Amino acid sequence: MKLKGKLIVFVIIISLLGIFTISSINYFVSIRRYEQQVEESSNLESMSIAKDIDRWMAVEQTAFTDVLDGMINYGVTDREGLYPYLERKNYLHEGSEFYAGFEYDKKLKSGSEWYDENYDPTTRDWYIEANQNGDDVITVSDPYIDADSGKMVVTLSQPFSTPDGKKGVMANDLFIDRVIDMVSDVELGDNAYAFLIDRDGDLLTHVNEDYTPDNQTGELINIANIYDGKIIDIMNNDLGMKDSKIKDFDGIDKMLFINELEGTGWSVGIAYPESYIMGSVYTVYKYTVLGTLLVLLLSLGIALVMANNITRPIMEAVGIAEELGRLNLVVDIDDDKLDGHDETCQLYRVFKELGGQLGAFMLDLEESTRLNNQIYDETVIKLSDLIAESEDTSATTEEL
Repeated sequence: MKLKGKLIVFVIIISLLGIFTISSINYFVSIRRYEQQVEESSNLESMSIAKDIDRWMAVEQTAFTDVLDGMINYGVTDREGLYPYLERKNYLHEGSEFYAGFEYDKKLKSGSEWYDENYDPTTRDWYIEANQNGDDVITVSDPYIDADSGKMVVTLSQPFSTPDGKKGVMANDLFIDRVIDMVSDVELGDNAYAFLIDRDGDLLTHVNEDYTPDNQTGELINIANIYDGKIIDIMNNDLGMKDSKIKDFDGIDKMLFINELEGTGWSVGIAYPESYIMGSVYTVYKYTVLGTLLVLLLSLGIALVMANNITRPIMEAVGIAEELGRLNLVVDIDDDKLDGHDETCQLYRVFKELGGQLGAFMLDLEESTRLNNQIYDETVIKLSDLIAESEDTSATTEEL
């Protein structure tokens, strides 16, 4: 390989190493950081909805505690005495149905007209679970479909004791249609939506009606039975943004961001189209690749220019050496090539000096040759004279 080719290859290798190093730093520092910012930004909406639901539940639990304290302070435990108090609270807290069960008579006290003499509240799940969780805990039941209204309901319950020692459990059937609307109506852009999951993994609301609760049968769809259980993996394994991708029911690749609610153990999820989340990241990738190609082309151009600038004087010096080799000692070298300070200028000066020395040597050689020829000629003449004289001497000797 010629020197020019070697220089070009060398510059390209150095350029590729530099590009690879800068690209690696750019990816692991800049692009990865940008991906994290995109992930955090996308996750904020899910966190915001979760905080709104937590605040709503905190308000409802505070109201529940106020009603319970008021009932204890009211000092009445019979059904007729508690009816007006609980009825008033139901009216003031729209979407709530307060009631209580006492251990001493095993009867239900509420603010509604409904009453069943055989209904024993102490045998019900809301009563039993509240006692199991303790006096200081407000137990939140799993959501279920209310048989009368067909709406989604959760039950808040907490044990209590009256000043005269009567024990019982206060409960509130709380319609969560406001929470459902809060999640369903959030605007996230085209093909994006939010969904709500209870602590058992059942979907409480979803944009796909096939995944929403059945108001007739009360059946709920569990996340283990959709998307091949991918949602469970995302919730349990803290997967990264790229690993949280699913093929959604509408055929679009989407990324899921899920946050757990503090007060209920529920989770809010948001599904964004991959193109929306990764679009800006892919744009960074594209411009990085284009920038890399541009830098590589510029490096190749610079390598060609540098190689030409370096090899041209060397090739000219090779031509001068070839002329000297052919004993053409009259080589014209420009003065600007002799006045520089780089190696090629030094080489030109050496060749010029060499040409001069060879010229002087040739002149000396020519003069020596001329002298040798002259001496030779004179020697031949003298030898001829000697031969003639010798012949004369021989002739004289014969005559004698």
